[in-house]
Amino acid sequence: MAYGFVDFDFNKKLSVTENQAGSYYFIIPQIELDECEGVSILSATLAWCNYSLSTFEEALNSFDSSLIQAYSHSLPTVEKHYTRNLLSSLRKLNVDEDRIIPMVYLNTLLPCGKYVVDDLKELREAQSSRQFCVRLSASIVVSNNMLDQNSGLSYSLQDCANINTVWASLIIEECSRLGLMYFCVAPGSRSSPLAIAASTHPRITCVVCYDERSLAFHAVGYSRGSRKPAVVITSSGTAVSNLLPAVVEASQDFVSLLLLTADRPTELQDAGANQSINQINHFGSFVRFFFNLPAPTDCIPARMVLTTVDSAVHWATSSPCGPVHINCPFREPLENSPSKWMSSCLKGLDFWISSAEPFTKYFDVQCAHACNISPHDMSEVVNAIQKVNQGILIIGGIHTVDEMWAVLLLAKHLSWPVVADILSGLRLRKLLTSFPEIKPNILFIDHLDHSLLSDAVNDWMHVDVIIQIGSRITSKRVSKMLENCSPCSYIMVDNHPFRYDPSHIVTHRIQSSIIKFANYIMQVEFLQKRNKWSSYLHTVNLMVARELSFQISAEYSLTEPQVAQVISSELSSDTALFIGNSMAIRDADMYGHGWSSCDSTSAMVLNSGALCQLVWVVGNRGASGIDGLVSTAVGFAVGCNKRVICVIGDVSFLHDTNGLALLKQ
Repeated sequence: MAYGFVDFDFNKKLSVTENQAGSYYFIIPQIELDECEGVSILSATLAWCNYSLSTFEEALNSFDSSLIQAYSHSLPTVEKHYTRNLLSSLRKLNVDEDRIIPMVYLNTLLPCGKYVVDDLKELREAQSSRQFCVRLSASIVVSNNMLDQNSGLSYSLQDCANINTVWASLIIEECSRLGLMYFCVAPGSRSSPLAIAASTHPRITCVVCYDERSLAFHAVGYSRGSRKPAVVITSSGTAVSNLLPAVVEASQDFVSLLLLTADRPTELQDAGANQSINQINHFGSFVRFFFNLPAPTDCIPARMVLTTVDSAVHWATSSPCGPVHINCPFREPLENSPSKWMSSCLKGLDFWISSAEPFTKYFDVQCAHACNISPHDMSEVVNAIQKVNQGILIIGGIHTVDEMWAVLLLAKHLSWPVVADILSGLRLRKLLTSFPEIKPNILFIDHLDHSLLSDAVNDWMHVDVIIQIGSRITSKRVSKMLENCSPCSYIMVDNHPFRYDPSHIVTHRIQSSIIKFANYIMQVEFLQKRNKWSSYLHTVNLMVARELSFQISAEYSLTEPQVAQVISSELSSDTALFIGNSMAIRDADMYGHGWSSCDSTSAMVLNSGALCQLVWVVGNRGASGIDGLVSTAVGFAVGCNKRVICVIGDVSFLHDTNGLALLKQ
């Protein structure tokens, strides 16, 4: 978290702040005390930029001083040489000293309407004190394991009992260096080398489940919550086939997974060997990348294993994200029985062993502050928006808080009616509607689905420009209404290249991140006006909301609409919602809405300046199946590190009762 002021500058020579229009000044605390599940944790942040006041070396020295003060307060007996060791480790990271700290949230505007700074994003304009507060993005400025394990790794490789152990250790270690720390392991003999290597790795967390289908869905949930790939390890045979439903879901909804499936070696294929099936391209087009490793041998350079893992993870995390599959045959012995192997296969790994970096690092070269949308390509889109008479902004499923706030600023800039899907994270905006800056500028139509039951509303709903952010929307009636508006300018924005246009009415398909698209459109001036059509939608929405509230409160028995509305009203910002398919998500989409009232806790949060108070809502809408929902919800809770409320149907629950076994872990 960073704190600061607008229209203030810091005089380094005099060490004082001075009033200066158009300037900004912020502070990043180096040592903060965090509370996590009743445990106090000292959180350290090292931040620098050669274009700011602190260079890398100055930041290290300041960090050293802050760390000594923190240690002296909590552990008076700790000597300074501990921090010297830490600083020595930091200097060995070979970090890029020009790395610019990424900022999130929405642009803070001066009263004159100019941006304070391009990358500083804040929604509230704070015209009195002009104090602002931003949150650093989830990407870590300096990330490395500080444990001195390089020599230990070198020793462990040389000391491996057999070549199977060598290759398995290399695969697992490379995964950890790529940031893959969560492993979902299914019991099995053939996968023993991988399972043992993962379970004994000091930085990796392993969960075990006897049902591969539940385990794979658990991995999907974790990846949804953490935005990092989970790793799945299984034995051979039908254990691999049991992963297919989760792989399909991950593929359809762009969830990153790494599948490590053990297999019999080539000489046991098509020979009647036990638990042996054809696992080559087992998941077909549902994986972004497949590679069939040879059985471990010292005749092949071991670095081939590392580059294979690096390539697979790059495919999994690059747009379009999705699952990747590495098939891993192993010959016996599968345990740590000694078997001679030639250490010459480790040739070329010296630099890798002595570092903590992946063997192959992939880079996406982009100009800083640049949007990859060409102005020429966007001219048609801009012209359509500028000529709009009746426009509507549809917000489908989006996945990060940064994207939610970017969409909010876009909605404020356009001043169009907004229809937010339940999976957008903006429908259940309990705290958000308490900001006076948002209420008059963003017109949310939460009950369009019910409104469309009226023929009069259907006849009135003629839209000439549609912008849809995110590919999928839940409501069938809203989808039908959009289809009836065709032909019109239909602009769909999402980060993947796939066609999500079942009605075949999209006229402009923009492959871009939501944040980049919002930033581009916000640079264009549009005439903001509220016409009779918008006022009519606002009135109808209020009427439907009141009628629904009356009808639900008049019921004396528990109903599905009542459950959906009560849950949406009681959710807080520290809680996430996982919704099952079929009627569970349709009820939430029809009856869930934002709330204007704030309780005392909400008011306290708002007064503290913490603007990001949206409720994260997810579901398995890739293939929209009812299988694996319990397991996915459990994994999502682990990944997002929040309390998660799971709302699913009774049949969905019965379909995945094996997922309850994961709750014990």
